[in-house]
Amino acid sequence: MLHVLAGGLADLLWPPLCTACDAACAPGEPFCRLCADSLVDLETTEQRLSFPRLPAWTSAHCRFEFGGQLAIAIRRAKYGGEGSFSRALGHLLPPAPRGCDLVVPVPLHRRRLRLRGFNQAAELVRGTGARPTLGLLVRTRDTPPQTERPPPARLHNVAGAFSVREPERVRRRRVLLVDDVMTTGATADACARALRQAGAAEVHVQAIARAPL
Repeated sequence: MLHVLAGGLADLLWPPLCTACDAACAPGEPFCRLCADSLVDLETTEQRLSFPRLPAWTSAHCRFEFGGQLAIAIRRAKYGGEGSFSRALGHLLPPAPRGCDLVVPVPLHRRRLRLRGFNQAAELVRGTGARPTLGLLVRTRDTPPQTERPPPARLHNVAGAFSVREPERVRRRRVLLVDDVMTTGATADACARALRQAGAAEVHVQAIARAPL
């Protein structure tokens, strides 16, 4: 009881700040009212993704259009050196499919993880209250950023860049793969392909936002 009262008092004295503009916002919410009202909600599935081949994932869902205040918040979460921002954004992920056995964040290469200090996709998972499965899916090559690459080059850039340690842990399992933004789907497909090759029965992809090319 005292813990709850202390938490409520802290929220009154130091209200949480909007992840996009730093205005005060309601406890448990990542955005102030103005920034929240700017979000463009959508329902994106694999059938609507402009993907040049049959993807390895079973389903893929993004909840919002990438842009405006949401883009600012995601960039701050990723590059601002603050994992708590990503945790705050976690509840913006689409609802998870039922029956998934493992929640796997899209991994960073160890060099990039060392520089950034955290994996934003793993923090998104923690923000939902779920426990991310770390160290199972690994990025074996430190690929250049996908930004500003045309779709065919993105596929080539991440082809074979991921592998699964201990394949027996994913064999016949349903895997939920989580990232912050999906653009062409090349990274998600490369991750899903590695998981399926390791024996995963299904791979479902979740992202907060879908970015236009």
